[in-house]
Amino acid sequence: MSTTTKPASQPGKIKQTHDRAHDVLRSDGHPEDASGAPQIIAVGRMSKLHRRDEAELAVLIHDGFQHLGLGTELYRRLIAVARDEKLRRLRSTVLSENHEMLAICQKLGFRLHADMEDGTIRAELDL
Repeated sequence: MSTTTKPASQPGKIKQTHDRAHDVLRSDGHPEDASGAPQIIAVGRMSKLHRRDEAELAVLIHDGFQHLGLGTELYRRLIAVARDEKLRRLRSTVLSENHEMLAICQKLGFRLHADMEDGTIRAELDL
């Protein structure tokens, strides 16, 4: 599956590559790259937990492409893959100060559990 989209506030094309474990978004001619070469701007990853019907989700979005809905879209796509794979639960570990990621998790139905020892929030979604 491959698509091309262009966020309204960013120049160049964004291309997506996808497999059953992760999504990678690339931008042609990112303004911070003088060479004009395609740059990875976002990565979403789903890692199945060994011998369990659960997986860990994570996304990383380049600073210049945050707040455009890419993290939410990557999570939605990975959740769909997890459902196709018949997984029972997804989880993410989020730093407590990462309010944007916590908002994405809440919007998508994850339950949030604070871990006071290490300052993280465990987000879980039952499928």
